[in-house]
Amino acid sequence: MNTLMTIGLVLLLAGAVLFAVGLKRNSTAPTASQEPQPSATQPVALAEQPTEDQPTEDDTFAKNKVTGDAFEGFIVDNICNENKVKTYSWTGDKTSPEGNFSKENYNPDLVFTLNDGTRFAVECKFRSQWKKHPKFGEQLQWSNTYSNGHSQRDNYASFAKREKIPVVVVIGVGGTPDNPAEVYCFPLDDLRHNFIQKNWAKTYLIKSYKYSPTTRTFVTAR
Repeated sequence: MNTLMTIGLVLLLAGAVLFAVGLKRNSTAPTASQEPQPSATQPVALAEQPTEDQPTEDDTFAKNKVTGDAFEGFIVDNICNENKVKTYSWTGDKTSPEGNFSKENYNPDLVFTLNDGTRFAVECKFRSQWKKHPKFGEQLQWSNTYSNGHSQRDNYASFAKREKIPVVVVIGVGGTPDNPAEVYCFPLDDLRHNFIQKNWAKTYLIKSYKYSPTTRTFVTAR
């Protein structure tokens, strides 16, 4: 009898211990609102960041803006120095932080009115160098075509028709934007494609920024 009682007591005590351990585990188990959080050393996935050698889109835009403004300023000074300019307008090409911009950005950069009433527009482009093409030789791209098939050249042609004034495209190549090695002037009607070949362009080198209403361009090597 004593032996049976002893065994019974041992079993009761063992059951009580197991029950207590089970309660403790349930009380410490994480619930849906208590999911374990990453530790301080756990790596977290981050969006890829540009390195110092990889310019951002904003950096490229800012650099192009500075280059464009410098070359446009060079052209303005030369035109004003060699012509009796009454007024001129200068497109700002401003864009908001979220990429919104005025439709005036599609217009040529400059519009001049001379003292005799002559009006003309100038689109300015600066390129650091001519690029070699295996078939066409040295060339450069001066106009872009958008996804809808419309090009920058089309924008300038629409402006010329709407405002009823001629548009010339002035392109600086080499040197610096405020002191280019070569400057070419093309009547817009002479440019039919986005690319210009150097061999063809050589007769359009500017000799003087004096504007001629007759030829509707500056004095070139032609």
